[in-house]
Amino acid sequence: MNESIELFSERLKETLLSGGSINDSESILWTHQNFKNLHKAVNANLKEGKESFLKKISIQIEESSNTVSGISEEERKLLLPLMFELLSLYYVFPSNISRNTKKNALKELLGSDNSIARELNLSIDNFNISSNAMLGGGIGSGGMGFNTNKQKEIFYLIDVFKEWFAKSPDERDSLLSKSEGNFRFQNFLDSVSNGRSPQCRHVLLYLLFPEYYEPIISSTQKWKITQVFSSFFSENEVSKEWNEEEPSHLTDQKIRVISNQLEKIRGKRTNFYDKELASFWDSSSIGVIPDLDTELLEYKKQVVLYGPPGTSKTYTAKQLSEEIIRYRMAKDIGAPILQDEGQEMLSRALDNNIHRLQLHPAYSYEDFIRGLQFEGGNTFYKKGYLLRLLDSMSEQPDLPHVLILDEINRVDLSRLFGECFSALENRGEPIDLLGESDGKTIQLNIPDNLYIIGTMNLIDHSVEQLDFALRRRFLWVEASYNAEALLEICKFKWDSLSWDNKGFNWDVVESDFERLVDAANSLNNTIKNEDELGDDFVLGHVFFIESVPFLYQFLQPYSRSPNSFLFTAKGGWREPIEKLWRLSLYPLLKEYLSGVDNRAQAQIMKKLKEAFKP
Repeated sequence: MNESIELFSERLKETLLSGGSINDSESILWTHQNFKNLHKAVNANLKEGKESFLKKISIQIEESSNTVSGISEEERKLLLPLMFELLSLYYVFPSNISRNTKKNALKELLGSDNSIARELNLSIDNFNISSNAMLGGGIGSGGMGFNTNKQKEIFYLIDVFKEWFAKSPDERDSLLSKSEGNFRFQNFLDSVSNGRSPQCRHVLLYLLFPEYYEPIISSTQKWKITQVFSSFFSENEVSKEWNEEEPSHLTDQKIRVISNQLEKIRGKRTNFYDKELASFWDSSSIGVIPDLDTELLEYKKQVVLYGPPGTSKTYTAKQLSEEIIRYRMAKDIGAPILQDEGQEMLSRALDNNIHRLQLHPAYSYEDFIRGLQFEGGNTFYKKGYLLRLLDSMSEQPDLPHVLILDEINRVDLSRLFGECFSALENRGEPIDLLGESDGKTIQLNIPDNLYIIGTMNLIDHSVEQLDFALRRRFLWVEASYNAEALLEICKFKWDSLSWDNKGFNWDVVESDFERLVDAANSLNNTIKNEDELGDDFVLGHVFFIESVPFLYQFLQPYSRSPNSFLFTAKGGWREPIEKLWRLSLYPLLKEYLSGVDNRAQAQIMKKLKEAFKP
């Protein structure tokens, strides 16, 4: 935690104990009455319209004299700076949200068209402690859902502090006590969340008690850690964590015990985001892994990733395969997985136990399961890919294997799988195959340690067209266009480029790529609403990534930054976007519309081209 965030955390605790303000010791912002007013103005007064969430809040606060009965003009003016401090609390943790995005959010809240902001002459400079902490780089990733669930998270914070300041100073002091085994503040937060686990719950716990709680703000990630490292704790060890008030939920206490055990084994302080540890539970490499319950996959054993082309389905399948192997081996082996022998075993499994099969229309049951072959005037049964794989797995009966079936939409799956339908559902139970080989009956027996991941393009085949028997034997996870993944992948590719000290770092081009995301969103929304296209034809985020090499090529002659990179100030295309459209997007969209008459096709293409602007 850097100094600016430490200062913010200290001021936050002082404010929670005595009221006042995080930034201005003379202002009295954090009071029960002010949070009651804010709750009525915002939470209880949902606003419809096309404006952004923060713009709506700015308007709601401005109009609170009409929506909050009995509010004075002085109280109304306190709501905007109070919301600013709440927003900074929301943004102080996530490192995956850029400084520009955070800063623009604050400016949007304090917009020049807000009469309160104008009258009080409010700007970011009035909130140095909040701004410095929020723009200081963050603590850890908030994940894909943090920014998209902004409304729920902000509403939760308002609910929390409305309930908090209804308590007496002595009660608040008791709840924030750091005495060992005191989990009253954790229980208080959980009592407000009504069974949910908002990410800001974890933000508050870490900021106020960083010596105990881990810098992880996803309930799913915390739960995964407790599952993967379940052999590292016992219920008896967890129960020793409290002596005053038992926690309402034990996930954080389990993680505390796991952390201590890992520290003893590894001889250093535990950071669950260390590459060595994160590889077992965190597969969200650059934001494209679906939020798939690993325990559910452990139960079902097979999953299909489906969606439009270009949505990273094959890449996701590979990443998910690695997660499955790490997850299964960590559970089966326990602590030795972190030792040299365990690491070597894991490395071999990751290298050798992921099998990818590219399917195509000519691929048959005989190729996959077993079929008659003619050789030397004789016919005999020859094992297909799956049976040969099972034979090789018998040499390592305890290690997990993953079979990736790429583009399952390109084959007749019912014929391809044959007896495999029953074998998938009844793991470990042998099924006789037709015909004998050397007088022996051949059996198909799919073991518990074989996982199957399929990928499927919806343009070629809809889920509804599949055999119901197949559908019910797989989990189905949609892999769709992902705006956040697009930005993250572009950043990853940009940072890997060599610039020869020209200074074109990501911060310089980030705002232009954010505009690219806006343009991609606009184009895909138009595709969704076009009668001749629709949801199945949206362009996956992968199709927009070529803007990175196109911009790299464009910038080579420059020794310093041009005024803009991808778009002009008014949204016009610069050379990299013109190339992206001409060489990548236009040919693909034209192919999608190949069945449409020329005149209609030209009109649709014109509409799509106009839509591809920020």
